[in-house]
Amino acid sequence: ADRGLVLLSEEDRLIPNAVKGRRGTNQSVQYSRTIVDKVINERQAILSQDVTRDERIPATQSISRLEIRSVMCVPLLSQDNKPLGVIQLDTQDKKRKFSENDMEILASVSSQASVSVEQAQLHREVVRHARTQKELEFARQVQQKLLPRSMPTLDGYSFWAYYEAAREVGGDFYDFLRLPNGNEAVLLGDVAGKGVPAALMMSKVSTLSKVALLSYPDSLSDAMYSLNNEVFDAGFEMSFVTLEVCVLDPKTHEVTVANAGHLAPMFCR
Repeated sequence: ADRGLVLLSEEDRLIPNAVKGRRGTNQSVQYSRTIVDKVINERQAILSQDVTRDERIPATQSISRLEIRSVMCVPLLSQDNKPLGVIQLDTQDKKRKFSENDMEILASVSSQASVSVEQAQLHREVVRHARTQKELEFARQVQQKLLPRSMPTLDGYSFWAYYEAAREVGGDFYDFLRLPNGNEAVLLGDVAGKGVPAALMMSKVSTLSKVALLSYPDSLSDAMYSLNNEVFDAGFEMSFVTLEVCVLDPKTHEVTVANAGHLAPMFCR
């Protein structure tokens, strides 16, 4: 062989993983896409003793430019027959041609290489998954700390809260806020969707809600109007938030409720 190379599939692209030639390993990676694509698509090895006369391989500029004469190309296949890449060897001397025995050896090598490549890919997936899980666990801890750590203390009233996301993190949130006029605001929201995107939006909306209520402590309608505009201007075009806000006046024992698309609250006597 004058050249040998290993191409591996990564995100639907073939990436040169190893290359070697008689002129050294630093030569540029060049190969015929026609041959490689045929092997990948058909999932069959190909042996051509003379590509210039092989009817199976269309004549292309790359084959002519690379001066390929004889070539062997075998697919690397996973256990479920998915292409992992290819191994290709070629010659430039028309006197040196690959034989069926050469193909048997290369096919044997490719079989062992396929197992190694698949195991390496699985290992990378396991490592990537473990890293993602660690990051999600950290995100869960951060989100838990964004929620209230204690309940409001108001004479004659009791508050309870329980939170558990469907996944590691989620888009549901609740909050309590003591307003400048002495009233207590109770918020219950739900961001459309789950996971990290919903959690990020939840943290943003939770902050905007507090800003709106503190800016308009005496008018819940004005606060909700301002909050809606802020959320809209934030550019969450692919998602939305439902929100229930109750403002309790501990002096008059009146509760003002604003419902922004959320489920109606239940009032039990």
